[in-house]
Amino acid sequence: MFGFFEKRKFKRLTYNETVTISKNNNSSSFEAKGDNISEGGIAIKSTFSLNVGEQVIVEIQHKLYDAPLKLKSQVQHEIKLTNPADTNMIGLKFHKASKNDNKKLMQLLSELTRLK
Repeated sequence: MFGFFEKRKFKRLTYNETVTISKNNNSSSFEAKGDNISEGGIAIKSTFSLNVGEQVIVEIQHKLYDAPLKLKSQVQHEIKLTNPADTNMIGLKFHKASKNDNKKLMQLLSELTRLK
């Protein structure tokens, strides 16, 4: 966004894969397109809207995993995009990941770095 002025705790990696977002109570879910991912969270694009502070689960399917990686997350921000129309850029922060889930996430990030 701001190039060399931007200071982030974790390096972001491009991640253009489909993810599933579900409410913590599993009442509803929807698919979204990943934009970028880091150890701290993921940015997604979706026609659906979420509320800042809302708790959700991000489900990531990848060839590295036998079963989807499910990470509890909190909505940090949402920006309405004009192109494509009716799309939202949503920033999600991962939290309370188990050691096993964190290990899987680090494997994915390592794979994305390798393929870069």
